[in-house]
Amino acid sequence: MTLLHTDYFLTRGTVNRFMKADKLPVHGAFVPVALIDAETSLGPEDRRADLPFGILGLFKKA
Repeated sequence: MTLLHTDYFLTRGTVNRFMKADKLPVHGAFVPVALIDAETSLGPEDRRADLPFGILGLFKKA
């Protein structure tokens, strides 16, 4: 397998917002998307620097 690309997702800040939203009425079912999806404006280096919760690897089978 050859690694083609890596990316980072779900920074710690996003996970913290998920956890706070879950404490809201109806477990945060009606939270504005902008609150949860705040990391879309971050680049890969920004997400890596902000304690990534997940790492994505794209591989090609040799």
